[in-house]
Amino acid sequence: MNQINLIGNVGSDPEIKEFGDGDNKVSEFSLATNRRFKKADGSKGEETTWLRCKVWGKRADVIQQYVSKGDKLFVTGRISIRQDNEGRYWTEVIVQEFEFLGSPKGSAPPVAQAAKASSSDDGLPW
Repeated sequence: MNQINLIGNVGSDPEIKEFGDGDNKVSEFSLATNRRFKKADGSKGEETTWLRCKVWGKRADVIQQYVSKGDKLFVTGRISIRQDNEGRYWTEVIVQEFEFLGSPKGSAPPVAQAAKASSSDDGLPW
């Protein structure tokens, strides 16, 4: 099973791209997750991990409309690792569901209908 659940802060305003006739869209943004731990000497430590997230289909519009840098999100998705033409590897989270934690920009979004769409509605051909 390939599933990841994250709670983090959006690190950049989402960027949206359209493919074909405009019905197939992807929204991309970075998400910062924090891990707090106790060091061997007893002091507290913190580690931030940045992840690139992609949201496909109708949910890309919801992300674009209601999410901005600094917002807190709960994200459920899958890990995708791809390789570019130069041999570099990229790890991304393909978001299948998300939930706003706090107040998103604009008016309240239709969370139950748009944000919690089924995982089969990710806009991908596979």
